[in-house]
Amino acid sequence: MTFRTIGATPMIGKPYPYPRATVHRVLMRATRNHVYFVERLDHVLVVAVWGAVRGGGPDLTGLVPR
Repeated sequence: MTFRTIGATPMIGKPYPYPRATVHRVLMRATRNHVYFVERLDHVLVVAVWGAVRGGGPDLTGLVPR
């Protein structure tokens, strides 16, 4: 469900600070994981799924294309 929602309305996610690209994240309430993704012209690229209870976000170095 979350991935379908992201694909249909990618601007739904909150911006996540990352210097190389615009990254957004959405919370999956049932699993308490955040989905981190970037929007492209013809698709949405999920770059990480990260446990929200960990406190900090994932290291996206090398995962987010420019």
